[in-house]
Amino acid sequence: KKGIVACVHFSWKDLLTGVVSAAVLWGIFWLGNFLSTKMFDFASGQIGSVYAMKDGCSQPLIAVLLLLLIGPAEEVFWHGFVQRKLSEKYGFFLTVGVTVLIYSAVHVPSLNFMLVMAALVCGAFWSTIYYFNRNLFTVIVSHSLWDCAVFVVFQMVTYFSCNGMRFYVYPDTFVTPKRFEEKYKEHDYYNEMFGI
Repeated sequence: KKGIVACVHFSWKDLLTGVVSAAVLWGIFWLGNFLSTKMFDFASGQIGSVYAMKDGCSQPLIAVLLLLLIGPAEEVFWHGFVQRKLSEKYGFFLTVGVTVLIYSAVHVPSLNFMLVMAALVCGAFWSTIYYFNRNLFTVIVSHSLWDCAVFVVFQMVTYFSCNGMRFYVYPDTFVTPKRFEEKYKEHDYYNEMFGI
């Protein structure tokens, strides 16, 4: 039986797999974001509330925490411990299924349907990769890069507040928060709200 440390090993192939899988998952979420906001009236507010959790925090600090602490810690626990223990006794479907259900259930108290569904998709994606890849390094890279991309670099929802009200805007693909501000300052409604 391997310990958690023995399940983490570097290879260029696994590094590439982690990077590519993070990009693929970001694409899946971009499509999911587009479709869900067309299908459900509540989607934009619920997605926006997830982004709002980092209100008042430094973007660089968030990026560092996601890359070096949060992403790796989640992978070590959920796949390095929970899934690894299950896989010692059970096959693919039960191992991945139980891991994903528990991971998703942790998000249920938020009462945020979109967050729970996001956890379900992410959980299934990374659990499947780890089951066949058996290298925590791969999913740590994937999870950390995806977190940073979604929450800092390529945000899917950009919001701003004015007079106690929150407004959600869906920027074009690959519009970073800084470029978003520069782009939308050109619009009259942005100027009016911020008194520019």
